[in-house]
This record gives sequence, C-alpha cells and structure tokens, in this order.
Amino acid sequence: MKRSVLVFFIMLFMSAMHAQTLPALKEKNTGKNTAMFCHYVDENGKEHWVETVKNLSNKQISKIQKQLLFLDYTIVETGVLDVQTKRELALFNKENGLGNYPYVLPETQSVLKAKYKEKKKAVKK
Repeated sequence: MKRSVLVFFIMLFMSAMHAQTLPALKEKNTGKNTAMFCHYVDENGKEHWVETVKNLSNKQISKIQKQLLFLDYTIVETGVLDVQTKRELALFNKENGLGNYPYVLPETQSVLKAKYKEKKKAVKK
C-alpha cells in the first residue's frame, strides 16, 4: 500500500513537472519602459499574447488621454487607465492597424505621438 501511494505521488510529481503551463505574465526590458505580455481573447475566441507597456504613471496616462481627446476620441482626462480609456485605446489601435487591443502597446505610443503632432501642426496652419 505505502509503495503504491509513493509511486502514485512520484508519477503525479513527474507529470506536473512536464506539464505545459502558460505563464500569466512574461516580462522583458525594452529600455525606456518595461514591457509585459498580456493574454487577450478576441471577439472570435482566438487567444493572443500581446506586448504592452507596463508601469505607466498617471502623468503618462493623462498624456495619452489628452492626445486621444485632441484626436477626437470620446474620452475624459482622468490619469487612470480606466474602462473608457481602454475602450478608446482599442478603437485607436484598431483604426491604426495595431489590432483591437485595449492596451497601450509600444507601437501605440509612437503612432499616437505621430498622429498628435501631425494634427497639431495642421491646426496651427
């Protein structure tokens, strides 16, 4: 009896060691900010791992909200990555070919900055 229980637990432990687990969070250093990969399931049920910018300050989020507002997105500047901000980020990302992700992607920051500068320059003329 004791031997069979021991063998069972050894087998259980061995199978657990070889199990395929998908980590909830993977991080990498991208220099300026730290990026992380978030799990996202799209409207078709397809799963994606999306690289996002991690550790955005309230000031950075306010800046993103201000840029989105200037680009005629429906958003209130709160400094918080809230539901309305995620909704507008998903819309911005989708409209700019970055996917329908409610996150700040590294590409989101650069495209948003370029669009903001472009419109600001056009308004000044």
